[in-house]
Amino acid sequence: MMDPDTRNEENFRKASVYTSNSTYLSKSEGAPPMFLSVGENDAILPPTQTTDLVKLLDELNIENEFIPVPGAGHADPKIYDNITILTKMFSFVSRSCQ
Repeated sequence: MMDPDTRNEENFRKASVYTSNSTYLSKSEGAPPMFLSVGENDAILPPTQTTDLVKLLDELNIENEFIPVPGAGHADPKIYDNITILTKMFSFVSRSCQ
């Protein structure tokens, strides 16, 4: 069972590699392109974790595509059963692998 304290957004931010002073992402290290989608109502991981990562990827000029999904929660079918998102994901992967 998850410690309820870890659901606190401030605690996530303190522990996050995305928002901490050091990060594992580096353009010079050859970071891969990333496709990210997040449910805006995710109660497990704060959606700001993903938006913070997208900002960092943009700052580092790392190729990425981000799709927020209104009304979706964590691991929600509104994300993984969504033909529009799946089509965008496959297009992104196809472009990124050339």
